[in-house]
Amino acid sequence: MVSEKYRNAFSEVSIILEHLRKEDYDKISKETIDAIEKNKNNDYEFVLQDNVELKDQNLMPETRAILFNLFYDFYADNKQKSIIHDIWRAERRKEELEKQEKYDVDVFKNNNSSNNEIVFQTDQVALTTKENDNIFIRILNKIKNIFRKK
Repeated sequence: MVSEKYRNAFSEVSIILEHLRKEDYDKISKETIDAIEKNKNNDYEFVLQDNVELKDQNLMPETRAILFNLFYDFYADNKQKSIIHDIWRAERRKEELEKQEKYDVDVFKNNNSSNNEIVFQTDQVALTTKENDNIFIRILNKIKNIFRKK
């Protein structure tokens, strides 16, 4: 189910598409046009202002997003798509850096323990490793001890 906000945005897009030249309109797939028409809000009133450029129209952010996707899918050439991908990658990197700064999550940080001990404990078993010990040698020795006792 499409939200009311997007249904209104589809209405705005539908009206904008009606003002396209036929050759530009025909570049958009029939399936896309049908989806816009099917999901638009027929009760929503939007007036496209004459003599005002599209970028200066009072459009919903969702309408701008839909128009951008239509441009990307049906009008952008490979060079424009490449530029758009670069912008998207830069935005994602920026968002990730902001998240890292905001939450400051680093599971590999040294927790300032005095001898870098890592301790895993259960009810009856405690396994302790130290920086200077080789865990594999200790496990091998434990196995050897088990067989020696038998």
